Amino acid sequence: MLFFGGKTDIKTQSDALLHSSFLCAFTVLFFHFTSWGVGRYILAFDMEVMARRQLFFFMMFMIEFLFMITLFVLHKIRRCSFSKVAIYCLRLSLLFELLFVIELVLYGVLDITEFNNVYQVLIPIMNIITLGLIVAYPVKHIRDKRIKIYE
Repeated sequence: MLFFGGKTDIKTQSDALLHSSFLCAFTVLFFHFTSWGVGRYILAFDMEVMARRQLFFFMMFMIEFLFMITLFVLHKIRRCSFSKVAIYCLRLSLLFELLFVIELVLYGVLDITEFNNVYQVLIPIMNIITLGLIVAYPVKHIRDKRIKIYE
């Protein structure tokens, strides 16, 4: 009932946290693989290099924007509050968006490559941070349940 249940399924703050974390994990997973596939597809296009760069960064921007909208809409549909995990993922998404716009302008329009090294380092780091955020709640939840069992 994590995805299709109603507000009546969310009785405690722990339930709200679980639902929000699940929605966040589901949305991150879906859009991560979507952006990866779309990115590979665009990079394989036989078109002028600058146009391909512009299309790539614009599509990455749009996919990240759709991620934020989808996460927000899923929370509204489920009528649950945003967990810290979801809020941090949305904040990281804003940083992703900023990086995509900077790369679109500098690398895709002006052909300036100096920021490209920063971009190539920050994107994997931010993806690892996002994964860590998503994994943190289930690990903490399991750890807390084990501690209660042993008490």
